[in-house]
Amino acid sequence: MSIPSPATLRSLIGQPFHISAPAVGSFGARLASVVDGVPMDADHVCYCAGFALDGAPVPQASYTVIAPDGAVWQLLLTPVRPGADGRPVLEAVFHTLASHTSGDRK
Repeated sequence: MSIPSPATLRSLIGQPFHISAPAVGSFGARLASVVDGVPMDADHVCYCAGFALDGAPVPQASYTVIAPDGAVWQLLLTPVRPGADGRPVLEAVFHTLASHTSGDRK
């Protein structure tokens, strides 16, 4: 399984992404934010990525997320509060071992 590191995500803030799921279809989004969370212990890290959608709100689902560089991640995305501009936002929350965030796992 591949997950993006917080550093990778931070480098992509503001960039366009392609997101899709069979039951929802596909749509564009921009990575709006990457925020550190509270890890469960010293061996783990927690971070969140917020994707501002180009279209209408969509439900929570497992989505295929394609980054601008072609990296592909399968992520559970959950609707959260709309952005300051009113655009719908989907959020991915990552809880992983700190040793896995030194680079992207592929």
